[in-house]
Amino acid sequence: MIPRGREASMLVFRALLWMYPQPFRDSYGKEMTQTFRDLLQAEEHAGAVGYIRLWTRTIVDVAGSVIRERGEVMNGRSLLLLGATAMGLAICWVDSRPGWDDTGISVGCILLVSALLGAVSPKRAWQWGLSIGIWIPLYNLIWTHNYGAFLALVPAFVGAYIGAGVRTVVQPPPSRV
Repeated sequence: MIPRGREASMLVFRALLWMYPQPFRDSYGKEMTQTFRDLLQAEEHAGAVGYIRLWTRTIVDVAGSVIRERGEVMNGRSLLLLGATAMGLAICWVDSRPGWDDTGISVGCILLVSALLGAVSPKRAWQWGLSIGIWIPLYNLIWTHNYGAFLALVPAFVGAYIGAGVRTVVQPPPSRV
């Protein structure tokens, strides 16, 4: 591998490090960069095969460890976001089936799930609306070029903010005396 390729690899690796949370980067960033530099130098003798092998291992390792580190930083929020995304994808999958023609049920599911998550975490209502409601429009945009499907975001956001509003009314913030 030519030195210019080594420098490009180091630049890409440093950019990948920005996916980690700041405290993790502060603690381990320099060591990770040095380790990658050493591995890169060790694989240079294998040519393109070594380069591909190193980058494959690096990308798999970085993806797994970023998910783990971000999950620890976010505590349970990432689990809720993952669940919301899964529910949105499930609703999209059902809605996209050829035999499914009941838009009302799809809209009701989007509204209900968004409202429940909005009530669980009112400060993140916009995230719940987006993570649940974006999949039907994306599917329709990609496969049928139907821009009207973006209307599916309306019940998602309405539901999320209704849930957030109900939570605020039922459990108002503590008053200051």
